[in-house]
Amino acid sequence: PLLLPPPSKPHWSLNHYTSRFIDHHNALLNALDNSLLSRSKWIGILSDAAGKLVPDLNVVEEAWNVVVSCRRQIKWTYAYGYYAFSLPWPSLGKEGSTGIG
Repeated sequence: PLLLPPPSKPHWSLNHYTSRFIDHHNALLNALDNSLLSRSKWIGILSDAAGKLVPDLNVVEEAWNVVVSCRRQIKWTYAYGYYAFSLPWPSLGKEGSTGIG
């Protein structure tokens, strides 16, 4: 894993990003649990109620996979944001204009 030095940000910012990271990690675990529960329990009940075969309800499993993927991306957005916005933005004033011919 990539280890970055701690950025020089106020303490409240660290708390903000850490709490959001933990909240979204818990939401990811909840989505994984719901995904497994839908595969094991609810897909059979839905199949009986809708009168369709279980393979025909593949869209439910695909939807849960998308939810889990989104939760994973949102979770890591906060870790990225904490470090990305603590570094100085590069100045492209001179460098950008010298290459234009």
